[in-house]
Amino acid sequence: MTNIVDKLRLAKHRPHVALHDYTVLRSKAPNCLVCVFEGHEDYPYYDTVFRKLIDEVDYRALVVNGKDQVLGLRELLFKRETPSDKKVAYFIDKDFDGFKQFQPSENTYCTTGYSIENNLCSNSILHPLLAQEYLCHKTGEESTIETVTEKFLARLYEFTDLMRDSNRAIFFARKQNIRLQGITNQITKYINIDINRITATGANHLTLIGWPDEIDASAIPESITEFEALSPLQDWRGKFVLGVYTELLHKLKDDRCSATPKHFNIKAGMKFNPKGEIIRTLALLSPIPQCLRTFALNLPMSNQNRSTPA
Repeated sequence: MTNIVDKLRLAKHRPHVALHDYTVLRSKAPNCLVCVFEGHEDYPYYDTVFRKLIDEVDYRALVVNGKDQVLGLRELLFKRETPSDKKVAYFIDKDFDGFKQFQPSENTYCTTGYSIENNLCSNSILHPLLAQEYLCHKTGEESTIETVTEKFLARLYEFTDLMRDSNRAIFFARKQNIRLQGITNQITKYINIDINRITATGANHLTLIGWPDEIDASAIPESITEFEALSPLQDWRGKFVLGVYTELLHKLKDDRCSATPKHFNIKAGMKFNPKGEIIRTLALLSPIPQCLRTFALNLPMSNQNRSTPA
């Protein structure tokens, strides 16, 4: 039974499944640009970017469940070389393994950091979030913005210290083609998060990242030159980064709505939900990487009038 389940699971990740979904979509939109994304989180991010840059957006989105499926579909369509198949753009996360065994191409965008989640956690968006969503401007607490931001950034520093070994192990696994048995993305399994301090939960991080039992974890070097050169908040696993970011925002909301807030001067009710569907909200506030700006503005979206935001 286990083998059958594994085979069915693997079948869902084959590019021919993505090709079938593409063919169905293309039959309904024969002349439209198709944008192929790895996951459902990518769609609202890139759609927000498109709409920030382009006045009239006309395309169809196809989510195919993973980088291998995006690039595998691209290879299958390259072989067909039909006119409509050329109106396709592909979007992948760099992760720790880049294009893997595939080659870059002009119609494929790869994130500059680990994933789109890293783009959503820019320090520059903390000020507008606190001012607007946390109502600091409305309640005259502009000075609080700076003190809360300092605490927030201090917690992110603690996060990078506590999650270094986990990210290094994932990095090593990707470089050595070690198959991990499912990475737990829930950041609170790894660390306890509070506005005043972040601490380890005591859980085994190797177990949480799905390190295989048959491979001795002592093989992971204590220092890997290529890994140490990475920027943690930009180049480490994006779901971890976004996880700690949103958890801290949630803790701030709890405090802001408390009868006796510790990090704000007064209580204020707020509607913003850091644990809701916030990708579009963060994408609206986050700066667009220049390479993504250039890529998006050159997409063959019909009836487009390009805007020139700052």
